[in-house]
Amino acid sequence: MYNISKKKWICTGGSTFQESTMRGIFNLKGRIKRDDIVVISFGVSPMTPQEDINDSIRVCKIYGNAIASVDIDLCTCVKDDEYSTTQNMIRETLKGFANPWTFRYGEVCSAYEEAVNKEIINDIELHTTSLYLALGKRLWFSQSTSVQCKITHKKDIDVFEGQLLLKKYRDEKRQFGKDIL
Repeated sequence: MYNISKKKWICTGGSTFQESTMRGIFNLKGRIKRDDIVVISFGVSPMTPQEDINDSIRVCKIYGNAIASVDIDLCTCVKDDEYSTTQNMIRETLKGFANPWTFRYGEVCSAYEEAVNKEIINDIELHTTSLYLALGKRLWFSQSTSVQCKITHKKDIDVFEGQLLLKKYRDEKRQFGKDIL
C-alpha cells in the first residue's frame, strides 16, 4: 500500500512515544548486535536532512548516543502556572532536542531494561532522552541544520507545506541556474 521497501521488521506501537520506542527496541532483541546503531526518527518531524542523520551516526559511533540539538534563541522562562511566570532561564545554557536521536543498540536496550526493572518507566517524561537523564546517563549533541517542523497540530501542516513549496521553488531555480537566497 505505501511502497515501503527498506523495512525489515514491524512491531505494535504503544500509547506513548516512550512505550512505542521501548517496544521497538525490545523487538530488535536477537535480531541485531549490541554494537549496532539505532536511529530513532519522529514521524512528526518529516524534514530531517541526510546530513543531520549522518552527523548523528558519527557522534553515536564515538560516544554511544547522539541527540540532534539546537541552541535556543527565544527568551525562556519557567511557568509558575498556565498564566504567568516569575522565573527566567538563561537561554545560552539551553539546548532543544531535535530529530534524530541515535543510540548504540546495547546501550539503549539496557537503559529500557533498567527502567523497567527499577519500575520508573512510567514515572518519567515520555521520551528516551528523559529516560537517559533519569538514569544519570550523559547525552551527546549532534547537529541539527533544518528548520524544525514538528507536525503536532493542524496549523503545523501549513508550515510543513510552505517548507515543501519553498524547497521545490529553490530546487527549480537552481536547476535553471538562477541565483536565489
